[in-house]
Amino acid sequence: MTKTAKKRHVSMKKKASWRKHTDIADVEQFLEEQRLQERIGANIEKTDAELFKVDKTPNLRTTSARLEKKLRAQEPSKCFISLENNSKVQDPITKRNRVRTLEERKHPLLKAKIKRNKELGIIPERKLQSMTDRIAASKKVIVTKEKEIDFQKDLWDGEEEGMKENPELASSWVNKDLKQYHLKNLGIDTVKVPQITYERRSQLKAIDVLPGTSYNPNKEDYDSLIGAVVEKEAAHMKQSEKLNRSLKAVYQKTTKSELKRRKRTEMREGFPTNGPIRDDDEQPSGDEYKTTNPPVRNRKKDLMKRRKQKEHRLRMAQAEKDKTELKKIKDLGMLKMYKKQIKKNEEVLIERKEDRAVKQELKKKQPRRLARKKFEEEDIQVEDNPEDLGNLRKLKPLGSILVDRFKSMQKRNILVPNVKRMPRKRRLVRIKKNAFKEEVPQSKKSKKGPKQKLKIHD
Repeated sequence: MTKTAKKRHVSMKKKASWRKHTDIADVEQFLEEQRLQERIGANIEKTDAELFKVDKTPNLRTTSARLEKKLRAQEPSKCFISLENNSKVQDPITKRNRVRTLEERKHPLLKAKIKRNKELGIIPERKLQSMTDRIAASKKVIVTKEKEIDFQKDLWDGEEEGMKENPELASSWVNKDLKQYHLKNLGIDTVKVPQITYERRSQLKAIDVLPGTSYNPNKEDYDSLIGAVVEKEAAHMKQSEKLNRSLKAVYQKTTKSELKRRKRTEMREGFPTNGPIRDDDEQPSGDEYKTTNPPVRNRKKDLMKRRKQKEHRLRMAQAEKDKTELKKIKDLGMLKMYKKQIKKNEEVLIERKEDRAVKQELKKKQPRRLARKKFEEEDIQVEDNPEDLGNLRKLKPLGSILVDRFKSMQKRNILVPNVKRMPRKRRLVRIKKNAFKEEVPQSKKSKKGPKQKLKIHD
């Protein structure tokens, strides 16, 4: 016989003591068995007749597809299925607080009133409008009122409409940012369009026709066009000649012997060529040693020297003060000259302002700098003497329409002037690999050495 331990008396005053000292193993085993049956689906010991059932009812569709769609819409969403409690285990807490439904929260008197109205066929006024709307929607009767469109109204100016609906924001005491903040939260957000949106990118014409380019031009227009082409070509030639002159002295062709001679003279720079070597740092001959910087002694100033130094500082300060006062008196007599100078400076500023305004207007008619590369205008295509053609059949088109339109868009700041980059060419480099050599007989050895292998470098 085994001796059972004496049961110790414990206090069951608190919940923690009940949980600690109460044996609930049988309850947990029972609940675990029930959860296992729920996971499996049914009791394993049941027969097939108890587990399965043959459905012999015909599958007849009694409802319409529209009604089924409405019924499916009323069902709870599938995303909340995991929150539903499908367990058959009873809740151990029988008196649990539960949120009442909307129908349960209604007052008994209100329920009685609604029931009596239903029996008498009385419909409340607050539900009448919604019922009429539903009837109109089912019959597809849409009553619309013609809206008057004001074509003079600015569609982008949403601030005025918001101010009409909210006159308290139209006060001058309300900040502009505060108005925009309130209008945005009221659903009347102001649409701000930058001023540059309404401006043209360039004042130039899309199609710029030069006089004198037609097949039968006027003599004066043709001569002026030829003169412009000649001037442009002369400027190009002048620029190329200037580059040749300036770069010819920098990039000279020298022979190998000249390079060797220059290297020799450069390496001999600083070395003596004739005569003995002289030492410039040699000390001068003499018995007495003298230094360039003699030692400094800290000699104190006496009272007389300090007094004279103080008097000198006072005299200099008084002289500076007298000089300032004299300058003030002189400036009073030069007021007229100062006025003339100020007036002249103001006139110069006005002229500069006008010149700046003129330059700004001229900039609008010129292409802007939109990228790293500047815009380069295409050369003017000019026919030879049109009188020698005789008829239009001998006339050949000059240039390309596509290039002309492309250049026009670049000139009017619509496209960025750029150049197509060509792929970099690969270069061949010969590399000797000494790690791998084939053994060649002595008689067949060549003077050229081992074979060279080509390697491609990007």
